[in-house]
Order: sequence, then structure tokens, then C-alpha cells
Amino acid sequence: MGDLRLDFAIFKLTMAIAVVVFPIAVLIYAVSSCDLRKRGDKHACRDGSAAPCLAVGHFYEERADGFVATMLSNATTAKQYYDRACKLDSSAGCARFGHMVVSGSYDTMRDDGFTRADGMAALAKACDGGELDACRELAGVAEPAQAAAVLAKLCDRNDKGSCDKLVVAYQTSGDAKRATELLTRLCDAGNRDDCRELGNTLLTGSDASEADRARGTALLTKACDDGAAPACRELAKAYVDGPLPADPAHAGELLAKACNHGDLDACFEQGKLLLASDPAKAVEVFTAECEHDDRGCDALGDVYRVGVDGVPRDRKRARSFYQSACRAGSEFDCNKIKCSDGDSDGCFKVHMAQRDRLFRLGGAFDM
Repeated sequence: MGDLRLDFAIFKLTMAIAVVVFPIAVLIYAVSSCDLRKRGDKHACRDGSAAPCLAVGHFYEERADGFVATMLSNATTAKQYYDRACKLDSSAGCARFGHMVVSGSYDTMRDDGFTRADGMAALAKACDGGELDACRELAGVAEPAQAAAVLAKLCDRNDKGSCDKLVVAYQTSGDAKRATELLTRLCDAGNRDDCRELGNTLLTGSDASEADRARGTALLTKACDDGAAPACRELAKAYVDGPLPADPAHAGELLAKACNHGDLDACFEQGKLLLASDPAKAVEVFTAECEHDDRGCDALGDVYRVGVDGVPRDRKRARSFYQSACRAGSEFDCNKIKCSDGDSDGCFKVHMAQRDRLFRLGGAFDM
């Protein structure tokens, strides 16, 4: 019995020593290994060589995760060496420093003293030095004016994604002229999607000239003929709602073409346009759309609930189509069913949703 107590006491003592000594050993190993394995690079960095600074920064950044790394403030050390590399004119060092300060999320026990402004300046310097990823990162976090300037720089280097973002930036800021100029440049370079957007911009611009509308129509027509379904839909809209002379028949042909190319928005608009001239054909279009899109089912429900020439009112069929749309995930149609059952809350939700719903028949078909 005494031997058992002695063995147990020795075991507890051993475990206590291990609990205390093991973390210390790990810490000593981590610190010593870092220092020893990168000592030469650290000296070279202090002597003014950028590449060793960058190497040390990478070393500590790669070991910035985990409890021990947090205790050792590896992330802070990485930033310090990247900052040193940046000050020695290493674009890569500026890029990594800027990323760690502005975008990165690193746990550390020590305040590094670096500010967001320091990081932004480093990203700008890296961008100027040819680091395209730094340019993209800077464009994503900068204020609109600075972001536009960076995107322009990337666009000039034929970075298509940046060109697209620059168009949006110009449009968002209300600079229609520069947006149009850039779209023209991209279209002339052979980008079909940009030609379509340029055509739509020229056609619908508030201050568009007759020449602009003519060119916009030509660009959209070509894009439509080349198989760009959205271009057919946009051109059809211009023949229905302006600015082109009203031509419902041609608009219907364009919408049918877009619908046949799988544009469900065009299918809905085609059915809606046909309601006035050929309700039976409209029902055919909505029925085909209902197989792929709850908006078609919703439209059929509205048509049968109200009734049109050649399509008599049928509340039971209307409800079945609302149920199909509801099962497909349309809360709007679930509320229509409730409203049909006299649920005032369901009717209220339908009335609220109808105001903002883009694809609806409207008018007498609203609840």
C-alpha cells in the first residue's frame, strides 16, 4: 500500500513538473529557433538589404497563427520586417506590410503602433512599384476617388476586371461621360458585353443625341443577333417604354428571341406584352416559364384570378398556380393564398410587396 502511495506521489510530481516545464520549453524552443535560423537575415536587414528583411517577414508571418505565435507576437515582428523592407524600396515588402495592416486579421500580445494610414501608404507604394495585387487590394479599401484612380491604372494595364469596376465607379459617381468613353474603348477592343452595355447607355441616356440613339440601337441589335439575350430584351424595352418609336410587334419578336435563348426576364415581359393582343398566347408563354420560374406561375395565377378575353376566370386554377409558386419558395404567392382565404395580414404583406415587385402584371391584376 505504501509503495502505491509513493508511486502516485511521484506521478503527481512528474505531471506537475511537465505542466510547468513543457510550455516553457516550447516557448524557449520557438524563440531560440526563430532567432538562430534567421539571425543572418536579421543582421543583413539591419545593414540595409531589403531581400533579407522580406525573408524574415515571411518567416514570422507564416508562423503568425496559434497560441504560441500570439504570445510571441509573430505578426507584429512580421510587420516590422516588412515595413523595413518597404522603406528599403521593396515593392513586395510594401505589399505584404500594407496587407497585414489594412486587411489582415492577426492576433498579437503586443501593440505594433502601425496605423491604417501607414498600411494604405504602403499599398499605394507597392502599386506604384508594379504589384498588381496590391493595386487591386488598394482599390477595394480606398475611398471612391482614390479607388477610381487605382482602377484606371489597372485598366490601362488591360486588367479587364478593373475596367469593369471602373465603369461602375464612374456610373455610380454620375460621371456618365467618362463611363461612356471607357465603354467605347472596351467595345472597340472587341468586348461584346461592353458593346451591349455601351449600346444600352447610349440609347437610354438622358442627354443622348439622335446619333447616340442610332449607334446604341445598332450596337444592341448586333449584340442581340450575336446571341446576347439581355441585348434583345433591352432593345425591346426601348420599343415599348421609349426612347425608340413604339413598336410592340417588333418588341414582341425581340422578347421571344431572348426568351428562346433562356432569358426568363424576357419570357415574363413577352407574356405581359401579349396579354393585350393575344391572351391565349400569353398563357402559353407563362405556362412554359412556370416550369422554370415561379414568376410565370404567379402570372398565371393572376390571369386566372382576374380573367381576360378568351381566358375565363377560374379561382381554383389561380390558387393551384399560386401554390406552385409558393412551393417553389415565393413568399409573395404564399401570402396571396392567405389573402384569398381572407387573412388580412397576408393581404397587407401582398400589398406591401407589390409596390416594389419588378416582375408583376400590375393594374387590374394586383390584389
